[in-house]
Amino acid sequence: MKTLILMRHASAEPRENDHHDLERPLSKKGRRTSKQTGKSMKAYANLPQKVYASFARRASQTARRVVKQLDNQAEITLREDLYLAEPQAFVDVLHEVPDEVDCVMLVGHNPGMREFLQMLTDTVLRFPKSTVAYISLPYDSWQQVSLASRGELDALLSLHD
Repeated sequence: MKTLILMRHASAEPRENDHHDLERPLSKKGRRTSKQTGKSMKAYANLPQKVYASFARRASQTARRVVKQLDNQAEITLREDLYLAEPQAFVDVLHEVPDEVDCVMLVGHNPGMREFLQMLTDTVLRFPKSTVAYISLPYDSWQQVSLASRGELDALLSLHD
């Protein structure tokens, strides 16, 4: 059994602040919410052993702020291919995860993050910023995950930033 945690990045500064989309930092609200999300995640039994985040500044900052609150020293890897990724990109990243890792977190963007959640769980959600979905996958290997895979949505954490 594997646990996949999907998280949409927290709120970023608006585009009109002269930031290219990739460089938009978290807003004050986003910084606060991502920190609180990390604190809330500590209540769950499964903490991520590895974290893969989009290399967009808002996603990488979200991942760092969350992991800092978890106190579990999860390794964060920033990925260019997760920027505005479609579901297949998430599957491709999961195929690179060693099988000894039982819990992985992906931090990314909509609409791909929402679509991947829907594909895996048949759950239709808006998936707002800072939302975290815990999904149990009935596999022994991350290589078994595909777009046709089905898992169970175990928990949904949303602080509505």
